[in-house]
Amino acid sequence: MAEGRGQLLFACVLFLLLAAAAAAGCGTKTAAPASSPAVVDPRELDFGAPPTPDDAAAYEVMDRYLHHLVAENWAAAWELLDPRVQERFTREQFAAQFASPQSAAILEYRITGVRTVPQDTQHAVAQIELRVRSQRSIETWVEYWRLARVGTEWRIADAPRI
Repeated sequence: MAEGRGQLLFACVLFLLLAAAAAAGCGTKTAAPASSPAVVDPRELDFGAPPTPDDAAAYEVMDRYLHHLVAENWAAAWELLDPRVQERFTREQFAAQFASPQSAAILEYRITGVRTVPQDTQHAVAQIELRVRSQRSIETWVEYWRLARVGTEWRIADAPRI
């Protein structure tokens, strides 16, 4: 019995050491985001429910972001990105990605709903229908893009991927 307790204690100590090392970053140079969104399957969110004030505020930011993308106003769209995403893309890189001939161009969009993630009011998910022009055709895509609260404002938390 004492041997079993010793093994359990060893396993607990090892777990705590690994957790502490992971939290400290083990010497990595990039900082972890201040908060990570809860893992949520967007299909489980009720996008048809009446919006909360947080949902409406996040919707407004997503609408402005998509409007800027359609208008090819890359600098204004970049300003609405979460600072953690901005650290990975300069304004110029962001603009180059969307202006590239290989990139799909957003022709129209319709936000079909925005929901704050349950038990995580710092993150939201937007369900969007995009009509895009690719190199070969015009297609309609359904996308789920995340938003994160930065201070009191919502920002786009997904890196561009069109």
